[in-house]
Amino acid sequence: MESLLEKLSGYGAQKARLLHGDATHEATAAGGGLQTAFEQLGAGPLVGLLVAEPELTGIELEDNGVSLRIERDGVQASLKVSWASGEHYEEPLLMVADNTLMDDGSSVLFRPDPSSAILNPLSAIHDPLQAVYVVQDRNGPAYFGAGTFGGGAPLL
Repeated sequence: MESLLEKLSGYGAQKARLLHGDATHEATAAGGGLQTAFEQLGAGPLVGLLVAEPELTGIELEDNGVSLRIERDGVQASLKVSWASGEHYEEPLLMVADNTLMDDGSSVLFRPDPSSAILNPLSAIHDPLQAVYVVQDRNGPAYFGAGTFGGGAPLL
């Protein structure tokens, strides 16, 4: 379970829990990144863990007054988000495999769109409307403006 909890570290939550039948496995971290990470990664990697690990019944992430839970619901999954303000959100999710996170949980994988290569990264970084994704290639850091998460190089 420890390696699965490490995969959840890419979501930057204060608390991460894996629900395994009646057992709960938990990890804690500094937190502060769940909202940004979820906006970038979505639920796919979390559902992917449920698909890859059939014994898991759910995943919970908590960070700064936000609680996110994904649970197995038959052949689907159910996403439930609640905020400290009392607001709630629920959505059914398809159970499909996702390879966004590296096997060791150390980094998010990103497949850059070669046509979006950024030749002047300093200029792009200072443009608030320009997305900049940095990946490590054989010649060092490479900068791109678009791509897809999963199945590529570690996102720096």
